[in-house]
Amino acid sequence: MMVGRMRKHILRLGHDSLIYGLGSVGRRLAGIITLPLYARAFGPKEFANLELAVATYSLLGGVVDLGLTSAFVRSFFDYGKDREGIRGRRLVVSTSFSVIFGSSFFLATALVVFRDFAARVIFVHPGEAEIQLVVLVAAMIPLGEAAILTAQLMRVCNERRSFVISTVVGSVITLAVGPVLVFGLHTGVQGVLVGQLAGFIASAAYGAVIARRWLRLRFSRTRLAEMLRYGLPFLPTAAAFWALALLDRFMIARLSGLGQLGEYAVANRVTAPIPLILFGFATAYSPFILQLWKENREMELAVRGRTLTYVTVVIACVAVALSLFAREIIAVVAPSYHTAYKAVGLLLLGIGSYGLCSVIAAGMSITRKTYWNMLFSGIGAGVNLGLNFLLIPAYGMIGAAAATAVGYGVITLLYYANAQRIYRTPYEPSKILATVALAIPAGALGLVAYPNIAVALLVKGAVLLAFPAALVAVGIIPLQRLRAAVTG
Repeated sequence: MMVGRMRKHILRLGHDSLIYGLGSVGRRLAGIITLPLYARAFGPKEFANLELAVATYSLLGGVVDLGLTSAFVRSFFDYGKDREGIRGRRLVVSTSFSVIFGSSFFLATALVVFRDFAARVIFVHPGEAEIQLVVLVAAMIPLGEAAILTAQLMRVCNERRSFVISTVVGSVITLAVGPVLVFGLHTGVQGVLVGQLAGFIASAAYGAVIARRWLRLRFSRTRLAEMLRYGLPFLPTAAAFWALALLDRFMIARLSGLGQLGEYAVANRVTAPIPLILFGFATAYSPFILQLWKENREMELAVRGRTLTYVTVVIACVAVALSLFAREIIAVVAPSYHTAYKAVGLLLLGIGSYGLCSVIAAGMSITRKTYWNMLFSGIGAGVNLGLNFLLIPAYGMIGAAAATAVGYGVITLLYYANAQRIYRTPYEPSKILATVALAIPAGALGLVAYPNIAVALLVKGAVLLAFPAALVAVGIIPLQRLRAAVTG
């Protein structure tokens, strides 16, 4: 009985992850589709500047959030669905939205006023084009927050259809506008950011229509204080994860050169399917697990324990495929970037570790002990920073990729140990470790120099098919359980 209900909940999580993943696929897919276009339009320096602009937007977007996006999701589920509960939910939404939008506009204005100084901080030898990029990044901050916040609101309200429409419409516009500006009007890198701005505007406009029933001209200092106590620890946590994910761009540019950063940017684009999968899962997971915890805590523990194994297997399968064929993928989509494939496997190892954190950290989130997230992410970021200084001058982008993998690995291990201490969960560590142990050597075969393309494809194809078979053979994927999940 327990197993049957657990399977039902996991299948529901899988269904929701698929829906939200499809909803977000357009925006992520836009980056994948445009990679071969922009790789041919931009040289390494231009591609590097684009990467630095995107990294800056990601950092500043996290700063203005103040941790309130996560906090409003958590506080939203403190209230029920009755009349009084709806009133409480509206107060939570209105309070958090007003603070985030206020901080967004303040920071955007400051960035425009001090754009010359910001350009010198962000870019290497900036000119007028780089100053224009700073202004575009400033415009992206409030518009991007509007798109993100309204999408989050649709998520917690379980409005799947609206979520898909909002994100897909924005993505289609981004995909249409950017290339037209770059190739039709020859706007350079600026056209890419203008395309992203257009997508944000479309998503935010649609989201505002959906969100209007939740927004009121009301503000609660009590609710804000409560949400800040929960959310502020996410701010240094987000900064630490930003440092892990993006600080290496700035360090490569200054310690190894823009050419290496251009190659690194392409390598990161190849890993995009993993963040795409993780985004869909994370979007569905948080409200799902909080609601299940509120309804049945024993079931929540069982589902979360099994979910970590399934997430590990899915990430490993995709990561092995991308690592094996990174050289061939880049040869097709970005043939001028000859060495980018060498960093793909290490980057996937780091991104995969990060993907497990969303499941592992749920215990700290449920118990509201989010200050541990801040501590452990800070330790991981410190390890990453030290390794970047040590490895980038000698090994360039490969050193940065290795530092990223180690940094994320440290965070994952610390999260796991502490989460088990706070809120013990029946995870399956032996299966997780076995999956990783099989995935690493399988993916590493993508770095081998084969006599010709036919031999390479034959060997890599065989390894790709053998990997899931090996997971079944050692019992990580029990066939009986798999059949039961498929047949219901």
